This record gives sequence, structure tokens and C-alpha cells, in this order.
Amino acid sequence: MYPVCCEYGLALLSDSLILPVVHMDAVILAAGTGSRLRPLTIDRPKACVTVDGVPIGEHQLRAYDAAGFETVSVVTGYMADRI
Repeated sequence: MYPVCCEYGLALLSDSLILPVVHMDAVILAAGTGSRLRPLTIDRPKACVTVDGVPIGEHQLRAYDAAGFETVSVVTGYMADRI
């Protein structure tokens, strides 16, 4: 995370670059059938397919958390009840 000057709501990225601190939202698109991941997605949505023993959706959530996103919305469709 960047050093933040809370009094002014600014992120100091370098000696010459200062940006306002903003609330960041993210979206995970998990509505498709995952056709390019078949046969792994025949019985589960792609967000539930595991990579190194961890579901893809969890990898995404961890990455967003590490990047500082405060809110994550998940758009579901195919097998939504399994996510």
C-alpha cells in the first residue's frame, strides 16, 4: 500500500506524484459456463475450480484484498448456488 496522508486524503506515490485516495470496488465475473476449462467445469463453476488446492475465486479475492480493494461484488449465473 502507498503511504497515505490522512489529513488531506492523498496517496504519496513518489516525490512528485500525489494522487487522491479513493474507495476502490472490484467485480468478479463468475456467470459463464467456463467452457474453455472443460472438463473441469462440467460439475462446478469456474470460480470453484482449484489451482494449487485453492478455488480460483479465492485466489481472486486474495489478490483484490492485497491490492487494497474494499468491496468485491460477484456476478453469478451458471451454477450460482455452488459459489
